[in-house]
Amino acid sequence: MGVILRRTSTEESISPEELESGKYLSTIGVLEKMMDNMNNLGIKNIILVANPGHMYRCYQLVQKVATDMHMNVCVYIADCTKVEYDPSSAQSWVRSPLAFWEYDIISRSREVVLKQILEEWRDSKSVEP
Repeated sequence: MGVILRRTSTEESISPEELESGKYLSTIGVLEKMMDNMNNLGIKNIILVANPGHMYRCYQLVQKVATDMHMNVCVYIADCTKVEYDPSSAQSWVRSPLAFWEYDIISRSREVVLKQILEEWRDSKSVEP
């Protein structure tokens, strides 16, 4: 069983129409569908193939989805160091290394801040007035 997490040529780029139509799946959407199929088939090994800049986040998401689904999986990471960015992609953050890192840094920072806000809110709810 295989899942393509990144398209490899500009002819296969994700179009704006795909993004708007809901046909495009996010990384976590792909992982959830793939791991549901894996679970049904009893498959426990994953070969993770992703753009080098996206590899760390993909790995984290695989671990999160596996934990959420109560799956014990073994993740092998493919060498994708020669994977290039797609300047014609509808996703502006995958058009160049600079665009990707700007987006990724903002996304990671947002996640940290939101997690902290949520923890503070939970703590405030647990304190008796």
